Amino acid sequence: MFKSILVLNGWSFYLQVRLLEMPTEIMGSPKMQSLLQEVKNRYKDRYILIDSPPLLTFADALTLSPYVDAVLLVVEGLQDYH
Repeated sequence: MFKSILVLNGWSFYLQVRLLEMPTEIMGSPKMQSLLQEVKNRYKDRYILIDSPPLLTFADALTLSPYVDAVLLVVEGLQDYH
């Protein structure tokens, strides 16, 4: 389900390579909780970032929030007010 790509200065990216039929159920599953714990144990000295769809449109971020240390909400990306 996931493909690992190594790029620039040791950054590891795990990308979803297929669409999920029921993403919210999968993200809230014990398997996902186990995966996140495994990643946290493997990369203790690094930050782990999980990109999810917009909070107000999809429940993915809310479903993942109990399993992470912090949530970063981007209000307006790619805006230039100069």
